[in-house]
Amino acid sequence: MRIREIADLVKGLSDETRLLVLYLLWKHPMCVCEVMGTLGITQTKASRHLVYMKNAGILIGERVDRWVTYRIRGDLPKGMEKVIESICALVGEAEETRELDARLKRILEDSSYRVIHGKNGEV
Repeated sequence: MRIREIADLVKGLSDETRLLVLYLLWKHPMCVCEVMGTLGITQTKASRHLVYMKNAGILIGERVDRWVTYRIRGDLPKGMEKVIESICALVGEAEETRELDARLKRILEDSSYRVIHGKNGEV
């Protein structure tokens, strides 16, 4: 790994929304509609942050049926895995994540969520 790649990874985490997205994906792989529903953001904003993080080398996206499911890359260098784990633990302690975990649980338990909200999360 080169210094430029490390800088790209760190830049990919330098936004409040992306930190929340990282935290969500640390807990469970998700599609755009699940991210937007959990965070209460638009499809455009959710997609933009997911693509930014994917381009930074943090996430991968896998097509499953009609949806792209995003998850944290499993082949990150050990040092970056530790950084992500530490960041997610800190985000989990933040005031903003108190309700987030409950919303995430509701959305993941609702098996019809993807069907209702469609490919792009649009109703």
